[in-house]
Amino acid sequence: MGAKQRCYNPNNKRYNTYGKLGITMYDEWINNYPLFKEYILTNLGERPEGKSKNRGDSYSMDRINVTKGYEPGNLRWASFEVQMHNKTNSLRTPPL
Repeated sequence: MGAKQRCYNPNNKRYNTYGKLGITMYDEWINNYPLFKEYILTNLGERPEGKSKNRGDSYSMDRINVTKGYEPGNLRWASFEVQMHNKTNSLRTPPL
């Protein structure tokens, strides 16, 4: 639900860094959460347990290529640290 809101709800506080930039969700998942969940469980499995209750140790859904949307082949479970590194490296301007 959070991904859908970030992509399609202009009133969502994170819409400007998702939907406004063209980040979308795979059409078949937009209004079919059971299908989305089935894909996740079949292809990625259950969310891994973190080492502790600290945010930095927890896992959440991550887009492998941050310029693409929530779509088959572009999702993984990743730690907060991995996600921050992915975001930083993907948005960094390449050297000239």
